[in-house]
This record gives sequence, structure tokens and C-alpha cells, in this order.
Amino acid sequence: FNHIGVLGYDSFSGLPQLKALYLTGNSLRDFGFPASLPRLDYLMLNDNKLKSLPVSALARFAGNVMHLDIKDNRLTNLGHVTMLSTHLKQLQRLFYGGNPIQWCTISGRVPAVGLNNVQVLDLHSSSLQSMWSQGRCLNLFDNFGRVIALNLSFNALQSLPWGLFKGLTSVAEMDLSFNSLTYLRPDVLPNSLKVLNLSNNFVASPDPDAFRFLSFLNLKMNRFHCDSNLKGFLTWLRKTNATLLSPVAELRCEFPSGLYNVSLL
Repeated sequence: FNHIGVLGYDSFSGLPQLKALYLTGNSLRDFGFPASLPRLDYLMLNDNKLKSLPVSALARFAGNVMHLDIKDNRLTNLGHVTMLSTHLKQLQRLFYGGNPIQWCTISGRVPAVGLNNVQVLDLHSSSLQSMWSQGRCLNLFDNFGRVIALNLSFNALQSLPWGLFKGLTSVAEMDLSFNSLTYLRPDVLPNSLKVLNLSNNFVASPDPDAFRFLSFLNLKMNRFHCDSNLKGFLTWLRKTNATLLSPVAELRCEFPSGLYNVSLL
């Protein structure tokens, strides 16, 4: 919190052994030309004013970084997610959420094959509904086969395009809370998924087949339509071995009006 607006030329030149750099909450608009920090593991650039991100310059500066936090800036290109994960070979945790995404373009050479090493990916509040509904960045996760945890909350998602998650072969935990999902196809979620947060959506009649691989599920604050179409889900709810992360007693009918606020079980 020092109101730093740009990293000066060759800044940090006397700190080649530095392991962690916290620049959170400054006024960075431009990355500048800092000295290389080859030992840097943690780089915190969140809550700044970065509008663009020269990925090649960042790779020269912190090429071995494992934890990169650039959420809550002013970045507009979702394609940076692919470029960062490709150029930063050691990157394991990438926090990119909270940026005002407007497009998805990838500049520079990106390998067509080969997985990156990212294990935790945060894309909350990233305008993903706008991107995916326009057919943009539908291959975003193709090289993220090592991701274990994925945050897609607060993206106004109305549906999940078929094949979107096909590259996520290791993901175990996914946060889809605070979206506008009304239905999940049984084949849309990865088979590896064990923990799913679906709270605060509009899933009226869940298909229990979509949850068959789960160990933990949060369905709090969904708007259930209590008619004959809910029968399969209610049967699953009574018999499942999965742990409901919100009490079943809190799951209530939203429709029809005659059953409003009646408990599902």
C-alpha cells in the first residue's frame, strides 16, 4: 500500500535471492522493467490498476514463480490465462479473477500440446458467460490437466458448453456458486470431480446423474421446482452417500407458489 505506479528500471536488482514479493494494493498501471528475480516463488500483484500484462516481460522478471496473484486489476484479456500458464513453467497457483474481461485473444507462440503445471486456478468474476456465449475461449482449459481446484463463481453463467471441461482430467474441487445455472447435463462435469459448490444458482430440477461422482455437494439457495420432475433427485437425496454441505432442511421449494418454502424432505 505505497501507491507505487510503475516498477522502475532495474528495481530489485540487489535482491536476487528474494522468494516472495508483495505489491498488493498499490497503483501499478505499468509493469516497467525491473531486474530479474530468478528465485521468486510468490508474486502478489492483486488490487492494482494493471490494464495490460506483458507476459514475456513478466516471465523475464519472475520466470520461476509458483504462486501468481493478479486478481482485481483492470485486465481485459482472458487469453492471458493461457499465456501465463505456458510461459511460467513452474506456475502452480494462478489467481486471475475480478478483472473486467472483454475479450479472449492469445498473442505469441503457445504450444499446441502439453500440460502446464497449474494446480489451482481462480477465475471468479471474469465475465465468463459473456465470453463463452460468444464462442470465445471454449478451449481455455484444454492444457489444464493438472488443475485440482477451480473457482468459477460470480460469472453470471447460465449454462456450461459441452466439452468445456474435457481437459480438466484431475480437477477434484469446483466452485460454481453465485451464477445463474438452471440445469447441469449429466455429462458436463469431469469424472474426477469430488467437491462441487452450486450454491446460489437457479437449478430447479437437478439431474442426480450429474452428481454421481461427487463426495461433497453444496446446493444452498437454489430455486427448486417441486413437481414430478423432482422425483429422481429426491430419491437420490434420500439415498446418496455424498455429504451435503448445507443442511437438507434448508433445501426448500420455490415453485409452485402453493408449495413455496416447503422443505424438500
